[in-house]
Amino acid sequence: MIIEPFLLKPVLMEKIWGGRRLETVIGKKLPPGKFGESWEASTHHNGISTIASGSLEGTKLDKAIAMNLKEMLGTRIIERGYKTLPVLIKFIDASDKLSVQVHPDDAYAKEHENDRGKTEMWYILYSEPNAQLIYGLQEGTNRSVLESAISGGTTGAIEKLLRYVDIKKGDVLLVPAGTVHAILGGVVLLEIQESSDSTYRLYDWKRLGFDGKPRPLHMEKALEVINFDFRENVMRIRGEKQPFGLVSTLVKSPYFTVKRYNIDKNYKIKENQEDRFNILIVTEGSGIMKWQTDDPAQGGLKYGSIPYKKGNTFFIPPVCTKLRIKPAENSEFIDVFLD
Repeated sequence: MIIEPFLLKPVLMEKIWGGRRLETVIGKKLPPGKFGESWEASTHHNGISTIASGSLEGTKLDKAIAMNLKEMLGTRIIERGYKTLPVLIKFIDASDKLSVQVHPDDAYAKEHENDRGKTEMWYILYSEPNAQLIYGLQEGTNRSVLESAISGGTTGAIEKLLRYVDIKKGDVLLVPAGTVHAILGGVVLLEIQESSDSTYRLYDWKRLGFDGKPRPLHMEKALEVINFDFRENVMRIRGEKQPFGLVSTLVKSPYFTVKRYNIDKNYKIKENQEDRFNILIVTEGSGIMKWQTDDPAQGGLKYGSIPYKKGNTFFIPPVCTKLRIKPAENSEFIDVFLD
């Protein structure tokens, strides 16, 4: 029986817009290069995480799930039609601005990309002063206006149609499929998304890729999937006081629920079996994670513990219960699951 939390080893990805803040801000050990993404929990074929602790250490996460489907995902998730991890979680260091892009919804992605759609959310972990993101289009921008800006080819024509929003550490943004968006320079964030890599670039700032050539754009597909009516705002969510610290629900969507725990005292972060997995990402602090599971097949109660620190991501199987956080310092956990 799979009863223990598993530390995950991420997949690091070099990006033309990346830098070194995954090391300085998050605590990742980086080889030389410009790294923009750390895929923390993923079974997507473009980057698969590896289990880095416990009885399945060294096993790719997709293989571990395939071999232990019910024990790793839980019946509630399987009944929804998932046979692999339905979410993809990553840290992003945008030392330079990303392309202006949009993601398709599930139906369009299935038909055109043989992939899932991509609704995502961002939790801001670091930002330089006066940092901004692109979050939708200016009011009054419709398809014909955007097409005219694209076809005109005037430098800055598209940029004038973009909606810029101010952000700072702790902000939350839900980015539904169809939303024009871009992470701009000087930002480190946690991204939680559907397990998909379907992205349509609309504009790339006249930039060249690692090969010295312009990166490809996907104008026609982008125009087909854009939601021109998107008008959501940046969220700053205050936590509710609890004996252990604070708890907040950051996002609740059909694709994932995201909660934040700020813990300064011992706290049982998972008490009972809920027949679904959890993924815990440590965004601040360090300490010990302890668990207890009743496994009659293996002689009754089983106990265990594992240290945690900032930048760690843990996969929590459904049967792993009475999961207790014992912080050595004030700690922040992001909990990701499907309701």
